[in-house]
Amino acid sequence: DKDAWRDGLRRYLDDPAEHADVITYDDEFVVVQDKYPKATVHFLVIPRQVLSMGVGDLDREHLPLLRRMADLVAPLTASFPDLQVGFHSVPSMRQLHLHVVSTDFSSPSLKHKKHWHSFTTTFFKPLADVLSTIDSTGQIAMRCERERELLEATMIVCNQCATMFKTLPQLKRHLISVHPATVSLDAVKQLLSTIFSKKRTATNAPVEVPSPKRQAHASPTATRQAGSNMQQSRPHLSCSEYAMVVASRLYFSAFYRTVYLIMIASSVACVAWTVANHWRTPTSEVFISLEILLCCMLVVEVVIRMLALKRKFWKRWTNLFDVAASVLSIVSVALYFHQEGVMEELEEVAADFMMMFRNANQYMRLAVFLKYVSVRDDVDG
Repeated sequence: DKDAWRDGLRRYLDDPAEHADVITYDDEFVVVQDKYPKATVHFLVIPRQVLSMGVGDLDREHLPLLRRMADLVAPLTASFPDLQVGFHSVPSMRQLHLHVVSTDFSSPSLKHKKHWHSFTTTFFKPLADVLSTIDSTGQIAMRCERERELLEATMIVCNQCATMFKTLPQLKRHLISVHPATVSLDAVKQLLSTIFSKKRTATNAPVEVPSPKRQAHASPTATRQAGSNMQQSRPHLSCSEYAMVVASRLYFSAFYRTVYLIMIASSVACVAWTVANHWRTPTSEVFISLEILLCCMLVVEVVIRMLALKRKFWKRWTNLFDVAASVLSIVSVALYFHQEGVMEELEEVAADFMMMFRNANQYMRLAVFLKYVSVRDDVDG
């Protein structure tokens, strides 16, 4: 079989300890150093069950596996924001595998434009986007020929500053001089070993298995105690890591988008109400309650996004409007609860300005959101 090489990753499934390029493993996953790494950090997370499929073959039945993979790499991306995690649209190897690669792309194995495009265009599907799309639509719509065309793009764009280059050597010199690697391979490996060590401790915690006779007469107290011991043996995540994991799951879920649309609808309703009130801020309890709800939702939404995106949040200039809107919302809620009738005591111009400014931010956010949705639909569809 001339394509037998495409099953090369399966050799790691049965006996990972026999292979020198295996970084770590447990009963569920094996992590392998990429044979031709394209960056300072580049390894593969491979499920130890045979799964001859690509990202386009995944559906809702695979969501539990994908979520466990997301939980596994969450501490890595939390500690090293310069790591990106995802799948190739059209993988060269048959066994399902997840790429974890640093964004410096400093490697002698990065030799061709298609290597660059495979990680810096929509050919690379981030794990978070895959989870979100499958959770909402059931699968990833894939056009293989269209995806392959992305690898043949002529122009090369720097993933750090969007500078364009005609040749790969020009780009590599630019990356080394302007955007040098900031992540340590040894540090990533050490954290990865710690993650798997905790995971193995939880999985392999010694639990007494009673004989059939003893099991038949086991007391409820003993059963509860065994369950308690197993629960205590679960790996511990720090508060910040746990918050980031929860935020990532919320941010890349269908529930998040539903909340976002409700927030936009509430904002439009507030503006329409103000217009109907001759451009004066209404003072009814219903309106104030809606305003407080909107402000709280906005602040929570921005905080979730900050935790989920980490440093990448601050790289998008549009997010500065979100921060401004959040601060304004906190001030608004504080004023609402300061004392009764505070809206009557505020100058009408100031109150209306606050209302208009916050909703102007909402319309900008709506435009950005719709643009994001249209771009993603165009790629996935």
